[in-house]
Amino acid sequence: MILASIIEPNKYGMSNNSKLSPYIVFKLLLLVLASSSYANAEDDRFDKAIAAKVSKLNIRGASIAYFDSTKGMIEPIIRGYGEVSSSSSATKVTADTTFMLASVSKPFTASAVAVLVDKEIIYSIYDDICNVIPSSEYDVMGMCRNPNYPGNII
Repeated sequence: MILASIIEPNKYGMSNNSKLSPYIVFKLLLLVLASSSYANAEDDRFDKAIAAKVSKLNIRGASIAYFDSTKGMIEPIIRGYGEVSSSSSATKVTADTTFMLASVSKPFTASAVAVLVDKEIIYSIYDDICNVIPSSEYDVMGMCRNPNYPGNII
């Protein structure tokens, strides 16, 4: 299972996925799928292949999560590539970098939820997301809040 989020920040540093060509996203995902068969923690060929492809396609930043089924892993392996913006103070994309979900990301999110249902981590696509997300700073008085818009309940 491969999940990917690719960003193309605008001049304000915000993600603007609407400018991405679906062809580029598809091509990168094909590379990820082809590369994932030999990806593991001990082998950095996967990281080098993705970093090279991100650079070659002039993608400013990307985050990729995958599950290594050969190790029976439940937790995803998450990697970040590139930078969050093109400014001189740009920060590197890491496993903790958050991205805005846009139309391109929705199928991946749906696939991730389907995997969670299949593994019985959640039992239905209708489960309340607040029951899945561990209690954290996003939980205000028992209600999940969007970290970027705390006034909005998820």
